[in-house]
Amino acid sequence: MSEADTESRAGRDEIWIEKYRPQTLDEIVGQETIVERLRSYVSRDDLPHLMFSGEAGIGKSTAALAIARDLYGEDWEEHFLELNASDQRGIDVVRERIKSFARSSFGGANYRIIFLDEADSLCVPPGTEVVTGYPSSPEIKPIEEVDESGEPIPSVDFETNEIQSDAGKLVDSGVADFFEVELEDGRTILASLSHPFFVVGEDGTLVEKELQELSPGDEIADFRDDVGVSRCEICGDWTAGRFCSLNCKDEGHSREIQGDGNPMWDPEVAEKVSEALRGHEPTVGGNVRHSDELGHVVRSDREYEVGTALQDAGVSYEYEPKFELSDSAYYPDFQIDDTILELKELVELRGGAEKVEEFLELYGDEYTVVVVGDEELPHHEQYQTDEFEPAVLSDGGVKTVETAEVRSVEYSHRGRAYNISMEGTPNFMLANGVLTHNTSDAQSALRRTMEEFSNNVRFILSCNYSSQIIDPIQSRCAVFRFNSLSDEAVEEQVRIIAEEEDIEVTDDGVDALVYAAGGDMRRAINGLQAAAVTGDVVDEEGVYAITSTARPEEIREMVTQALDGDFLAARSTLDDLLTTEGMAGGDVIDQLHRSVWEFDLDDEAAVQLLDRIGEADYRITEGANERIQLEALLASLALDE
Repeated sequence: MSEADTESRAGRDEIWIEKYRPQTLDEIVGQETIVERLRSYVSRDDLPHLMFSGEAGIGKSTAALAIARDLYGEDWEEHFLELNASDQRGIDVVRERIKSFARSSFGGANYRIIFLDEADSLCVPPGTEVVTGYPSSPEIKPIEEVDESGEPIPSVDFETNEIQSDAGKLVDSGVADFFEVELEDGRTILASLSHPFFVVGEDGTLVEKELQELSPGDEIADFRDDVGVSRCEICGDWTAGRFCSLNCKDEGHSREIQGDGNPMWDPEVAEKVSEALRGHEPTVGGNVRHSDELGHVVRSDREYEVGTALQDAGVSYEYEPKFELSDSAYYPDFQIDDTILELKELVELRGGAEKVEEFLELYGDEYTVVVVGDEELPHHEQYQTDEFEPAVLSDGGVKTVETAEVRSVEYSHRGRAYNISMEGTPNFMLANGVLTHNTSDAQSALRRTMEEFSNNVRFILSCNYSSQIIDPIQSRCAVFRFNSLSDEAVEEQVRIIAEEEDIEVTDDGVDALVYAAGGDMRRAINGLQAAAVTGDVVDEEGVYAITSTARPEEIREMVTQALDGDFLAARSTLDDLLTTEGMAGGDVIDQLHRSVWEFDLDDEAAVQLLDRIGEADYRITEGANERIQLEALLASLALDE
């Protein structure tokens, strides 16, 4: 092997997108207007917070790195912190790594730069069911039905691991690639790789861990039993009670009432019971009733209010436990671990003061009696009604958290992404009880950090969708929206790299690289390097094969066949693209959209095709089967022929 061949092969072992990344603002191509404005900031050494938005591979990260090099020269790495939010997203990163860098001492510069790439958060797909409502009366609903203006949603207190009342609102997080997590007991979760869940640390506290960091055998926090969710007894959907809907409830009760051994199924027995109950009103407490929300009988509005307060605070209790006394039994209102809670009015109604006194004599060393009401009742602790807080019954310790083992993590689909922005603690529960992180809270923490360190730190945020960055951050930044690179800019860079690497590229090979890139310089350079490795000459055939891109004429042929009414031929072409060439359905949609005006269609046919493409793209994004949606698109074009 010659020395030249050795050098050439060694050069191809490097990653070309890094080797040929522009080092200064002057070297960036295709974003002239943006570069001019950024250059003016650098020349005055007066950089504001910046936000770069736009598609991948169009120069956002390169611009941030170039700014640092132009400002700080050879020492740029000492003054520049880069974090990739999809790898390191979370409240802990914002509070710790960013603050640590911002607070550390430095010299020779007026400020330092923190670059947060992929700052727009992603989460879970539509249809993911979450727990809403209050802890005492949880509800289940798809995440996309959560109120955008806010509604009650329970969360977990990080200090105690107890479920608490909280509130949150829906956040539309754009589009994401979703992966399915299967747990050992068969439960499944869909989330983006960067979406955080929780594991239990050595000290029993909850520790954030992203999906991409989870492996089979890892165990994640599971609050299914605590929040009170289970499978519907009829249809198997997740629900906060025995049944998920009125129809299932009716069906369940119908089965129960028709079951063997139920005496109420006998009409004569049912009639006798009804006659015996007629005219008998409750006499104790004035409002005895069964509370569906609490799951037990209450004997007054006061009991209902206290029971609700306890459940809202996530305090577990036993209602009216039995304690044996010398010649009777004592049934206190509530027992919370080793604490007895009594409401003064009801004790008086039952003539229970003497029983409380005897209870203290027999069990006073084992239990603490807390009275809410008149302090004359025997007690250890006493609170007035308006002073009582359920938190006083907690020992302040960390509750033990159940966990569920991860069995597998597999790619699922690409589609719409949603999150919930919580007001209090940044977490919420999926309907199956798994606890997950409210990632948008990291943006709120970032906003506070931007305010705190504005004198010595400048932030550069990079995102695909600026709409997914909260308004308080956007208002603090100069926003730059990067456009897809022109074909001319991509072609020029491809030819420069080919000459530098001494590889032969045909004209049709360059055209194919430009077409496959679609304005993404990173994709063009990666395609060139991959094609150069597989052969001595980079030509059209090699580029389309290595990038899994259909030739424009193949797309044109498929659409023309459908428009001519030949659905079977169009379907056969589609099958070749998906099966033989290994294209993804989303890529076929993208190429269809890019090629509409290249098909030499009249305006009516072009509009018709765009309408069908938009519908198929939406359905695929929402998680529908790619092949079915693409075949339906072709079928609709053929039927309209």
